[in-house]
Amino acid sequence: MTKLIITLLLPLLAVVWLFYVIKRKAKYQTAVDGIGAMLIYWIVGFLVTWLFATYLGLYLYGMAQQQEVGGSAKILFVLSVYVGGLWGALLPYRAYARSNKDSVWIWLGSALLYSVLFYLSTMFVR
Repeated sequence: MTKLIITLLLPLLAVVWLFYVIKRKAKYQTAVDGIGAMLIYWIVGFLVTWLFATYLGLYLYGMAQQQEVGGSAKILFVLSVYVGGLWGALLPYRAYARSNKDSVWIWLGSALLYSVLFYLSTMFVR
């Protein structure tokens, strides 16, 4: 079980570190103009969420099968989807941070939105 938690914590720590790097560097860069550019950021962010959450979820599932961990791994799978959402939400957050909208709630809220969209899209794929 500890291997599963460490496997989830490392990407979480990396994404939090990147969040602060993006927040700091956004003060020195110009704002993104245009609705088309923001739409591309949101779409690519969702694709990053989809890829990262799928990979991390499958990796954790494989580790859980090897260690024969039961129901407690389900919480880690749900958290892996949110960590994937945090990774995908970095792209739109970067554009917002360049326009001086660097609230942490924008990042966390868009990560939640991406997580819900990932969950819904996997339901349709199944």
